Amino acid sequence: MNDTLRGLLIAGILILVIAFILGFRRTINEKYALVWFVVGGGLILFGLVPEFLARISGGLGFNLTSNFLLVVTSAFLALMVLQLAATVGRLEQQVRHLGEALALLAYEQRNSPAPIVSEPGDAGGNPEPGGAPAGGAPAVAGADAGAGLTSLTTPERR
Repeated sequence: MNDTLRGLLIAGILILVIAFILGFRRTINEKYALVWFVVGGGLILFGLVPEFLARISGGLGFNLTSNFLLVVTSAFLALMVLQLAATVGRLEQQVRHLGEALALLAYEQRNSPAPIVSEPGDAGGNPEPGGAPAGGAPAVAGADAGAGLTSLTTPERR
């Protein structure tokens, strides 16, 4: 086995290991990890069976296998850059739309005539004129909403 084939095997194994680690840590998306698994597997295949690569490159009219690898690698990288540029463009558009929606919400909140959150003394359903309901407990918007919460967090004692 010559150095070129050994280099293809090592590069393929490194790509597989790095793609697995990055995919496992969720650093890269699954579809990109899958693409790099295919690339790593192809490099390992070409390193183990060099006649396969020579037959494909000769069939496509390349005199040297290295020229074929250079063209395929360049085309692959160009396609990856194009796909990533499309993804970045789509994400920039989403960020712009989210920023606009956030600005509209902030504007509506600043210019809203009615308060968003009910406070003691507001028209939040307090029957007493002092703002506190009967029994002296502080006024809470949706006071009954937390009634079932204690049964979920603490066991009932009978």
